[in-house]
Amino acid sequence: MTPFGSLGRRLALAGVIVALLAVVVTAYSVQRVTQSTIRGSIERDLSEEVFIRDELAFLGAYYGDWDEVADLVIELSTETGQRIAVATLDDEILADSELLRFDQSAPLPAQATIVDPASELFEFAVSDATLELLYEQMTLTEECLDDAGIPSTVIIDDYGFENIEPEGPLTSDQEDIVDDCFISAEEAIPLGASAFTLDSEDDVDSLAAEPLQLFIGYGGETEASLFPSGVSAGFWAAIGGVLA
Repeated sequence: MTPFGSLGRRLALAGVIVALLAVVVTAYSVQRVTQSTIRGSIERDLSEEVFIRDELAFLGAYYGDWDEVADLVIELSTETGQRIAVATLDDEILADSELLRFDQSAPLPAQATIVDPASELFEFAVSDATLELLYEQMTLTEECLDDAGIPSTVIIDDYGFENIEPEGPLTSDQEDIVDDCFISAEEAIPLGASAFTLDSEDDVDSLAAEPLQLFIGYGGETEASLFPSGVSAGFWAAIGGVLA
C-alpha cells in the first residue's frame, strides 16, 4: 500500500464527511424554512376564516336573513382570494364564489364551519328600534353631506351596519364638514346607553338569520408535508454521488 493510496482514501473519507454535514445542514435548513412557511400559511388561513365568518355573521345579524349573502360572498372571495361557499344546515347551497365568479363548479371541502348570527348577537346585540335609529342617523348624515356638495356612498361598516362614507379625496374644510355631519346626526338622534342590549334569548333568535355552513377552499386538498420528500431523496443522491 503506497502512502499516496492511503492519503487518497483519507481525503475521500474527509470529503464524504464534509458532504454529509453539508447535506444534513441543508436538509435541516429546508425543513425549518418549510415549517415556518406552512405555519405562516396556517395562521393566515385561520385569520382569513375568522374574518370571513365574522363578516357573514354580521350580515345575518343585521338583516335577519341571507338574501344579500351572494354579494358578500363575491366581495369576500375577491378580497381574500379564497373559494367561499355557504349552505343551509340542510345542505342547500346559498352562494358559491366558484359559480358566481367563474361560472364553474368544484367539490366542496368535507368540513364546514357553522356561522350562527344569534351567538354573535350576544356580544353585540341590536333591537329593531335601534336599527331604525341607526338608519335615521345614516339618512341625516347623507342629507347633510349632499347639502354640502360632498358625494357619499352606503357601506357596511366594521360592525356589520349600513353607514355613509364620503367619496373621493377631501380637502381639510370638507373633512371638517363630514365630521360635523356625523356629529349632528348622532346628537339629533341619540341611541342611548341600552341601544345594543336585548332582554332575552328569544329576542336574539328572532332578529338573527338561521345558522349556515361556511366552506372555504376545495374538496380533495391535501396537507403539505412538514419535511419535503425531495429533501430525503436529495440527501441519499448526494451521498451516492460522493461515494461513487
